[in-house]
Amino acid sequence: MSVATAVACGDLSDIPAVARVEVRPSAMTLTTGEDSVVTARVWAADGAQLLDRRIYWASANPLVASVSPQGIVSAVAPGTTRLAVSAGGKSSFVDVRVNAPPLAVVQVNPPSSGVGVGSTLNLRVALIDAAGDTVPGPNPTWRSSATTIASVTPGGAVLGVTPGTAQIQATVNGVTGTAVIAVQPKAVASVSVTPATSTRLVGQTVQMSSVLKASDSTVITGRFVEWSSSALSVATVSSTGVVTAIGAGTATIRGTSEGKSATATVTVALVPVASVQVVPSTLTLAAGRTAPLAALPLDSAGTLLGGRSITWTSATPTVATVAASGIVTGVAPGTARITAATGGKSASSTVTVTLVPVDRITLSPSTMAMKVGATLQLTATLRDAAGNVLTNRSLTWQSGSPTIARVSTTGLVTGLGKGTVLIFAESEGKRAQASIVVQ
Repeated sequence: MSVATAVACGDLSDIPAVARVEVRPSAMTLTTGEDSVVTARVWAADGAQLLDRRIYWASANPLVASVSPQGIVSAVAPGTTRLAVSAGGKSSFVDVRVNAPPLAVVQVNPPSSGVGVGSTLNLRVALIDAAGDTVPGPNPTWRSSATTIASVTPGGAVLGVTPGTAQIQATVNGVTGTAVIAVQPKAVASVSVTPATSTRLVGQTVQMSSVLKASDSTVITGRFVEWSSSALSVATVSSTGVVTAIGAGTATIRGTSEGKSATATVTVALVPVASVQVVPSTLTLAAGRTAPLAALPLDSAGTLLGGRSITWTSATPTVATVAASGIVTGVAPGTARITAATGGKSASSTVTVTLVPVDRITLSPSTMAMKVGATLQLTATLRDAAGNVLTNRSLTWQSGSPTIARVSTTGLVTGLGKGTVLIFAESEGKRAQASIVVQ
């Protein structure tokens, strides 16, 4: 009898119990980004392999290593975790260690520089793996090839001891990077930066230069200068002192060498607006309706300029108004000039406002009986295509049989003789009728 038949009959004694779950391997070591496969087998107490049992996989720390329902283990980040493999109430475990990718390069910055006797220079390292990616890692071990010329602290600060050249080595996980440091007899006593002040438009650059001097005013060359900007949203500065204007404002550019520094001021201005275009240049809309206008500030080359504030005005707000966003609203029939201004330049769009056309007319009442000599007031309701009620429109009334009933210019019907008559109301080519029985 099959397992399915046994279960159907209510007898579970024939279903073999899981005795153990076997996994291979029971431990593995992976590198971040690497995948591997764990094989799991389920066995009964009599040594038979149970192929029909569902196997459940779980990782104690998926941020270190995750595992798929097929047993594929993916290394996510350095660390350790344990995988649980379960079936039929039995479990086995796989210990997983994930290592960081091996270092390929320890890059020391700057790779070469000068430092004066008694002065210090801070070195930094970048750890790069085989794929060329910068990776985190432990602090390096620093060593000087000639401590009588230059010494180095555990934090990478190089001290000039005596004139000469020394190699400063940084080692991480057995990988070593080197910087060549020339110790010069004179220390930097002052730094000057030129140009001291400059003005640039957004997108332009300026090259900063530095002059380093010793205490006796002699010029020192071959020393490392570190550049920084006080406002990166205004101007950035490269490691070689090239300043790039980013946004309007003022930034302080600082050049530092061996603890001495000087500053320069860079003022960044927006590119001048040469002309403005308003799109569309003409616009027609019905009273009560809205439509957008767009203002395009352009430089002298016709390039669109961003980040500019636009001022919108209407020459005739009784005809059309305009919001700060450029949305125009038709007020009454006529023509209005809408102007957009920025950076001392302006342009306009001609807006024509028309009446919303009448789409249909309804009369109330539409049918009615009245006596000879009596009067009846008809009411006409005019609507546009959207169903909105329209007012202040010209309306013409007419009787289909003036001998039976007449109608005034306001829709007042007077019964004159017995019979049935149609009363018409017309506006802008649209017509409605009411049937009146005069008794």
